[in-house]
Amino acid sequence: MVSVFCGGRGGSNLIREFLRRSDLELNALINAYDDGLSTGELRGFIPGMLGPSDFRKNLANFLHWHSNYQYALTRLLEYRFPEVDLDREVASLKDWAALGFSAEGITPMSDQLRSVVLELDRMSPKVRGYLASFFEYQDVQQEPFQFGDCSIGNLIFAGAYLKNKRNFNAAAAELAREFHSRAKLLNVTQGENRILVALKEDGTILDREAFIVGPQNAARITDFYFLENPLAPDELARLRLLPDIATKRAALKLFDKPVTISPEAREAILHSDIIVYGPGTQFSSLLPSYKTTGIGDAIAASSAGVKVFVTNIHRDHDIQAFSATDIVGKALDLLNDPADKRRSVTHVLYTSRSSKPEQLLPRGEPDTQPFAANLQWIDGEFENPTKAGVHSGYLTVRQIFNAYEEALVPAEPELDIYINLYKRSLAVSQLIQEFLELPWQTYFKQVRLRFNNVDLPPLNLPPHLIIESVKHDEMFSEVQELSEWASARKSKYLATISGDGEYRLCDILYGMEILTQHSFAAVYGSRNQSHNQFFKSLDAAYGESPLLYAGSLAAGFLFSILFALRFGVIFSDPLTGFRLYNRSSMAGVLGKLAQLDDHSASGITKILMQNKCEIAEIPISYRTFEGFTNTRWRLVRSFRNAWRIFF
Repeated sequence: MVSVFCGGRGGSNLIREFLRRSDLELNALINAYDDGLSTGELRGFIPGMLGPSDFRKNLANFLHWHSNYQYALTRLLEYRFPEVDLDREVASLKDWAALGFSAEGITPMSDQLRSVVLELDRMSPKVRGYLASFFEYQDVQQEPFQFGDCSIGNLIFAGAYLKNKRNFNAAAAELAREFHSRAKLLNVTQGENRILVALKEDGTILDREAFIVGPQNAARITDFYFLENPLAPDELARLRLLPDIATKRAALKLFDKPVTISPEAREAILHSDIIVYGPGTQFSSLLPSYKTTGIGDAIAASSAGVKVFVTNIHRDHDIQAFSATDIVGKALDLLNDPADKRRSVTHVLYTSRSSKPEQLLPRGEPDTQPFAANLQWIDGEFENPTKAGVHSGYLTVRQIFNAYEEALVPAEPELDIYINLYKRSLAVSQLIQEFLELPWQTYFKQVRLRFNNVDLPPLNLPPHLIIESVKHDEMFSEVQELSEWASARKSKYLATISGDGEYRLCDILYGMEILTQHSFAAVYGSRNQSHNQFFKSLDAAYGESPLLYAGSLAAGFLFSILFALRFGVIFSDPLTGFRLYNRSSMAGVLGKLAQLDDHSASGITKILMQNKCEIAEIPISYRTFEGFTNTRWRLVRSFRNAWRIFF
């Protein structure tokens, strides 16, 4: 589970990259203090309502753009009323919300708006219901609502808010559920209505969130406050006349009304594996979230192995006088952990180069700060290669997962390779030669090659390589090796190669490319992804018996079908003897693997699938040889594998 503190668009590339991972549960932690333009108009029109724009933007990111229905929803959420024919556009939307397209006499709708709502008319009557709730509220108000430049998505949120008895958090949860959002949309607070006000070091008071994010002088923002109501003009004038910043700070402190973490946000933080402090507008979208009462304690108590702070790439209006170090320090202060002794932040990702260097947020001097010894500062190039100032989701999320993997296995990773040659001892010298040629140090501190029942020749090995002989007598000796690795060894990765064919050790390095870039628990090497390779292997193994050849061909497809029926996943080669395991992604299943008894290769797959461990397949090199294969050995293994799929 990953929880991301985010604003509206600053962390959108990171969120999209997280959502590309099918095995990941994502929570977006957002505050709702925005009050600019039409959002501010809406908050004034419905007293007590928080600003929905950041929720709307994130919800649009969480929908499936490959679905016509959800793509139409995305377009509707972001659609803004044009200045031309504004009254007619509003009237046509109001008629559609109340009556749909089938009614007679409704106001004609523009082609542009019609193309947006046409797909939704038959598929999402609740969208119309939310809009109808807003228009019903509007009809009984004395003052008109100004629709200019207003997004329809904000009106949908407003209708859901009214429908849910003015409970903002319930409205956000309902919309995420109704729109089939791929992530949870969580307000960091319990929904207290607050106005954000900031104080700058030169005494300037920014009395609205819109002014905090907008153009301003270069003086630093020193403090910000949560107010229950906007400052009246006379109150603001009186505050501005106070003689110094200390007096202004004391006066604004009297208006400050703290907010409290929501139960949903607290639960998400406590049970996260990764917490990300995303980039964005710091003094409106992010730092106010960290000031929420209870957030710091929840983060300190979280089970998250890594808590990554992703700094902005460019300087925004609100942080033009800040460095990345200053912002990290400010966040830790708000989390009540200035020296990071509670490990509120474990890593900082700082983008050290930009295509627009004049706008780059300076690094500062983190080594001089009280938190320096307790977090890891990573300087890198995380900018989108085609869009200045925007993070590359791929590069940034990959670094976050690298940090997560390293945290699970703090030492440099080691690899154990187990090989059962099945009476093919003449191949040992070839495998050792390949083993010594490969660049193992690219990935590993140490690699241990373990042969089953083999007499090894004298060897002169470099310090990072070990070759040894072990003794397993079971038919599925690779299963016993996996059990020992899970219970008694410390290496991060295990490769098992077992069977009466020829595999290549270099394919392990190919599998490592997959494991280091994704969160798979295992990589299986498929012998069947090459048409010629598949049929040549069958011919070598069973060519002397047409009956066995035909039976093995049918069995290969049958096993794939059985796995699909049993687990809902199709493997091209579920019985492969080439497997690579990643300890970091198997934490919840290691105890079960350590207690294996009379299992087969398919039994291992069953355990992994039942515990929601993701498995990848890659094509590998594989050959069998005429006159060598033990047909009886193969058949017995096949029957035991078939049995273990279901029992």
